[in-house]
Amino acid sequence: GFSNTVSAFVVNPFIKIENFEFFGNAEQARGRAFSAADPVTRVWTQYAGESLYRIASDQLYVGARYNLAQGTITGYAPMVQVERIQAGGGWFLTSNVLMKAEYVRQNYMNFPANDIRAGGTFNGAMIEGVVSF
Repeated sequence: GFSNTVSAFVVNPFIKIENFEFFGNAEQARGRAFSAADPVTRVWTQYAGESLYRIASDQLYVGARYNLAQGTITGYAPMVQVERIQAGGGWFLTSNVLMKAEYVRQNYMNFPANDIRAGGTFNGAMIEGVVSF
């Protein structure tokens, strides 16, 4: 919903120690909408971290990811949050074909009662194949 007076920053650390990898994300955006209905500068932040452990000469991996986005929405003072947790693993069948499975849980918190996201949640497993070239 930011369309006027926007400023943002992002930091993405990456650490690899032997077969262990960590990728992080910290970002913040400040801004407001162009309309008079949103005269106050609002702030959104997002934090994420992903850890992977690679085995079998990098053909297999297991990992976990955490993500939290929080901020205020137009016309609603309390801070809202979206939290996502994932855990899973993958197998590189060839150098460019990956099969992976993950469990995902995502929750929408503190949204106003008339918002479609209010009390929203997602829990489930997914299996996917990826081809890259």
